Amino acid sequence: MSDELAQTENNDKPEIGEMTAPIDDYLLGIADSLQRVQRQLNNTKVLSVDGMSYTTYQLPKLEFELKMSIQLSASSEDSDKKVFRAKPVGGQSSGSRSSEVEQASVIKGAFVAVPSDLGKPPPIPRTLVQELESGDFNVIINVQSVIGEPQAGIAVHYNIDRPLSEKLTNGLDGNKGKGVKVEWDKIYFDHALVNTDKEGNAFSKLTVDSSIKTRVAVIIDVLGKTETLVIDGTTKKTKVSNEEAAKKALDLIDHIKSGGSIFGLGGLFGR
Repeated sequence: MSDELAQTENNDKPEIGEMTAPIDDYLLGIADSLQRVQRQLNNTKVLSVDGMSYTTYQLPKLEFELKMSIQLSASSEDSDKKVFRAKPVGGQSSGSRSSEVEQASVIKGAFVAVPSDLGKPPPIPRTLVQELESGDFNVIINVQSVIGEPQAGIAVHYNIDRPLSEKLTNGLDGNKGKGVKVEWDKIYFDHALVNTDKEGNAFSKLTVDSSIKTRVAVIIDVLGKTETLVIDGTTKKTKVSNEEAAKKALDLIDHIKSGGSIFGLGGLFGR
């Protein structure tokens, strides 16, 4: 009985050279490898002429060819037991099975890259930070194309690096050696995800704890790029009311669109 069981298990094992996974898995494996290579290329950026923008590279096309041999095999021990098996062309068969029908098949295909946005250079995000009369901050993201066109519907993610913020806060004069604990229910963004409007702008207000000296490490993620800003809650800049803040923000964005600098404007600072 045990010999019969062992023989049955051996008969169920794939032969040398047989395909042990569906064809879909092989094609998905090729696609996954292609994606990994493209991600490496995306991280390899070269400055263009005059350092105006970055040039990225994309694999244009990948062709593949999968040759298979389809067999209808019958067991020599049980001639009524017939099984379809697929293997690469030229794969070796072993064991006591005898092939009754064999047909070769070739699958050809190609993965063709379709550049996003018709191959245009990626949009350029700009980050601005504005202190409000309340002591809180507006974190403003403006996204434009390289020729100044506003980009609407771009997802902007706002977050806070808590460990870094606590480290920076405890490094401030007056906080050193005190082991200051940041109360995170008092430091937060009012919106974690904002899409840019038709003018290419996204706003989120950062509320800070005014009872202690704080430095907040803000993480902005837009278009697959991550930027970390350090906002000093103890810095007293020229404050403006919420209504004035909205107007100044729009004026500043218009100023940037016309090619002006973001530095030296009262009540506003950015990177």
